[in-house]
Formats: sequence, structure tokens, C-alpha cells
Amino acid sequence: MSEELIKLDAPEDAGSVSWGGVEYPVEGGSVQVPPAAVADLASHGFSLPKPRKGKSADAGA
Repeated sequence: MSEELIKLDAPEDAGSVSWGGVEYPVEGGSVQVPPAAVADLASHGFSLPKPRKGKSADAGA
């Protein structure tokens, strides 16, 4: 698989997700899927991870 995957937070009850004919397992509350799947999965409760407190994008700037 040459395409980079995007990590999404999964809904609480999700065990896996199927997209484009491929099954992606949910592990530790998140799943890694192709970037093209993000918009489709958002309507099913999957979301981009929220930034953690204490880790600023402009830290040290």
C-alpha cells in the first residue's frame, strides 16, 4: 500500500470500518484510512483527532 493513511477518531461502538472494499480495524479508539475516506466517514461519526493540550503548533515560535 503506497498511499499514506490518515488517523481518525472512531465512534465508541466502532470495531472496524469498511471503505472502498477494504476493512480497516479500529484500534485504541482510532482507525487509519486513506485521505479520500475522511469526508465519507465523517457522516458516520469518525473525526480528525483533536489537538492535545500542551502541544502547541507554534511552540517555540
